[in-house]
Amino acid sequence: MTLAGVHPALKERIVWVRAIASEHYRVRSEITSGLRTRSSQERLYKNPEGYPVARPGCSSHEYGLAVDMVADSQWGQGALRWLAAAVGLYSPQNDPIHFALFDPQTMKHILPAACFAGGGIQTRLAFQNSTGGDPGEPQFLEPRRIVEFLTPAAARQ
Repeated sequence: MTLAGVHPALKERIVWVRAIASEHYRVRSEITSGLRTRSSQERLYKNPEGYPVARPGCSSHEYGLAVDMVADSQWGQGALRWLAAAVGLYSPQNDPIHFALFDPQTMKHILPAACFAGGGIQTRLAFQNSTGGDPGEPQFLEPRRIVEFLTPAAARQ
């Protein structure tokens, strides 16, 4: 898997994390998912494979803002998460292979409001443990909103 299509700031940090993990800690890692199309997100959502999967339209992967990365050992995964945190990446406790440029609080300014029904990003695993039912289809986010959010205010003027 490549880092093609992911945000340049995320790509730079992931490359650094992998290099340091490999050179200094002898941790081998692999990117298992980067930028996803809407249709690939829909397939994952319908058939989750043990990790949380956000509803289509609500995944930071669809916007190039997250990657999934696995290490060759549990200790190695911890090292990846520690190094990622050192460069400001977010990796949630319930999804240790997920590395995102932003935390959920920041994503509230990027993703559609429907993605945060119930106080957090709704995932397929969360639905299976709730009262059931789909909280509704989110509106698809215009890429322009992401660019506006990621561009420093001074550069927008």
